Amino acid sequence: MFPDGEDKSNIEAKLIQTEKELAIAEAATAKELGYELCKCTFPPQIMLFIKELNISQCPKCHHTTSKKHVSYG
Repeated sequence: MFPDGEDKSNIEAKLIQTEKELAIAEAATAKELGYELCKCTFPPQIMLFIKELNISQCPKCHHTTSKKHVSYG
């Protein structure tokens, strides 16, 4: 995607670091909003609420929890 050379390596490294920082920020925001987090990876996965089953489930490892879900509307 980028031209070969020293700049390519630097850009790729910065992109990887930025993606990691974004994932950490997303998880922190989700936690502040009351979402469950799964610790199967770092940064943590944001668990998705399945209303019909009243559970939260990790999209990566499929771990579930039946803790009460926070509703916003």
